[in-house]
Amino acid sequence: MDAKSGITLAEIQAELRARGIVVQALSTIHLMLKRMGLTREKRRSGRPSRTGRT
Repeated sequence: MDAKSGITLAEIQAELRARGIVVQALSTIHLMLKRMGLTREKRRSGRPSRTGRT
């Protein structure tokens, strides 16, 4: 796979499927990346809290 910034596990799963590799669980992909020493950033879903940090 090409290096892509901000790719989600679901997007990695779709890319693998397009290449003929079927991975049923996203946790499998997460563990594979962790074992390889690769990290990924989670996308923020939704708006930040209105109260802010305390």
